Amino acid sequence: MNWKAKFLTILSTFIAKLIIYKYHPLVIAITGNVGKSSTKEAVAFVVSQKYSVRKNELNYNTEIGAALTIIGVEQSGSSSIWVWLNHLWTGVKLLIHRQKNYPQALILEYGADRPGDIKKLCRIARPDIAIVTNIGNIPVHIEYFEDIDKVYDEKSTIIKMLKSSGHAILNYDNEKIYNFRKFTKAKIISYGFDNDADLHASNYKIETESDLFDSSMYMRFEYKNYFAPFEIKQILGKGFAYAFMCAISTGLAIDMNLIDCLHALENYELLPGRLNLVPGIKNSYIFNDCYNASPLAIENSLNLMSDFQNNRKVFVFGDMLELGNYSEKAHRLLAKNIINSNIKIFVGIGQRTKFTIESLEKSGFDKNFIFHFDNATEARLKIQDLIYPGDLILIKGSHSMHLEIILKEIAFDPDSIV
Repeated sequence: MNWKAKFLTILSTFIAKLIIYKYHPLVIAITGNVGKSSTKEAVAFVVSQKYSVRKNELNYNTEIGAALTIIGVEQSGSSSIWVWLNHLWTGVKLLIHRQKNYPQALILEYGADRPGDIKKLCRIARPDIAIVTNIGNIPVHIEYFEDIDKVYDEKSTIIKMLKSSGHAILNYDNEKIYNFRKFTKAKIISYGFDNDADLHASNYKIETESDLFDSSMYMRFEYKNYFAPFEIKQILGKGFAYAFMCAISTGLAIDMNLIDCLHALENYELLPGRLNLVPGIKNSYIFNDCYNASPLAIENSLNLMSDFQNNRKVFVFGDMLELGNYSEKAHRLLAKNIINSNIKIFVGIGQRTKFTIESLEKSGFDKNFIFHFDNATEARLKIQDLIYPGDLILIKGSHSMHLEIILKEIAFDPDSIV
């Protein structure tokens, strides 16, 4: 980071702190290794039923991202000093003149690429409600941490810095995350599929239809002596079930009832590139999950694929990045999930997916249905030829692998892809 960037970071975060001090919004902070953005969106749908809400755009979860969200300016990524001076002036005006419509609640993702990142974010906006989603056995961004335990230590900071009068919303299904409760005197709401969680989901199932766009996700939520069924179309997979549980738990923390939370979630909309089901060429179906990738997220996506029994399944997989020394192991371990999901055709994009291919071949996956390409551009035309009518195609890989090139090649309406 050059001197100008450092100066602008210091100044914008200082202004953001003063805004928090002046307006006292409810700060809802979300961290974890997977599912932060989907959880943020779900929480926003619920909390907006009670409060005016602002959330960070996309995955802008750094110091700058949090500061500009608090100030309330569009994050264009411009390096122009005039753009930045305008941003800062917007923040100063909030301090000089009280804005009557400043949001009552801020919903912020707290990312951690390196040790100490969560603490910096909490110092800008100390959470009233802290949500921890999930952390995989091989977490993304681990290349900057000594080991997995250090990742957990970093994520636990959000609970350690949580206001004692607040709420910690913790994933009961991950024992290490649930153990974060010992770091705070705040109230705890646990969530998960385990019946011992405070809020738990049961009877989860994917109802598939001949037209996959009519497929739906069903589950039942229970909290204390209250329970309610919930069904939603085209929002599919346990990752979203967890996001919904986080959102409901947040609603409960602000004294909303279970039914009102579920009504809010009926309007949930998917973010681009997060398991969006889109029509493909030759009457195929595509799960557009190419925004990013981590081992746990891919496992969730493959588990969803296994729910579709009547479609031939194709997996287009791009390298997972930022895994450091765990990269080879992570790519090899996916082979078991691929086989268990009854994937018929595997297409690897990038050098690291060669490890997955080696493990697939050793496990008996038919070599005639394995393909490899160095990049998405090389693969796009071949994948067209591989697709049959009725196929279900999962496209997933790290953002910088640019798998959207393939997606737009095989989508029925490429112009509709965001």
